[in-house]
Amino acid sequence: MNDTENDEQLAEPKLRIPLALVALVLYSGALVRFLTGCLSNFSVGKLMEGLVGLAIETGMTTALVLAVVLYRRRRQRRDGQG
Repeated sequence: MNDTENDEQLAEPKLRIPLALVALVLYSGALVRFLTGCLSNFSVGKLMEGLVGLAIETGMTTALVLAVVLYRRRRQRRDGQG
């Protein structure tokens, strides 16, 4: 291996899973857990518990997505200026 091959390997872009796909999987998982919890032995208590759980999971997923977006923007800005 010579230096040009090393440079080419370093310059290859890393595989990144699209953030929208990750968010879709997390949101759909939360929705499925909510629906299966509510549909099995339906009661008002289970419905309220499921709604609270859904709200918490949705909020955590949204916070995770926003944190990744902010991190990527900050890194782009830093790499662009540096």
